Amino acid sequence: MNRSIYLKMIGLILFGTVLIIVGKYYYDKTFKGNENIKLISNGEKIKTLEDLSEMKEFRNKVLYIDIWHTACGGCFQEFKYVPELKEKYKNQNVEFIYISLNDARFNAKQKWKSMMKKFNLNGYHFVMSSEFYNNLKNYNGMEKIIGTPHYILINKKGRISRINAARPSMKNELFKQIDKLL
Repeated sequence: MNRSIYLKMIGLILFGTVLIIVGKYYYDKTFKGNENIKLISNGEKIKTLEDLSEMKEFRNKVLYIDIWHTACGGCFQEFKYVPELKEKYKNQNVEFIYISLNDARFNAKQKWKSMMKKFNLNGYHFVMSSEFYNNLKNYNGMEKIIGTPHYILINKKGRISRINAARPSMKNELFKQIDKLL
């Protein structure tokens, strides 16, 4: 094969790769959620857990809050236990809320959207603001530095029931914690 044809083939392959990457980036950038993955559009206005629990979508419901991060291997491990949890509570007043730690990387928002789709994280989503983070770490029982994954249960009255709720992988304990609030 002559050098000119070889270079053209390499150029076409590189161009195709760039198109795929840009297309994926653009798709994730424009993703606004769907009927199962609900993005909370005003997430930056949520400053406290109380602000969250007072939203009309969450009134009189048990909230299971999953605090995660797009670079958290432990979070990804826990995600595989979520389908059974959601199946158990699918017809009950339990809402699943995923709050991602803020990430300063240039493609953080796209990665966040990509991960919620990849792991099929049906529920409500937002990225916490620094004010939310600072308020969260001041709740009684929270560590000074919030590690991920971290889980919180809020009762139907909008009050924190467990600031350190069981993980999805601890299903029997978690089921008891949720059942007690229903």
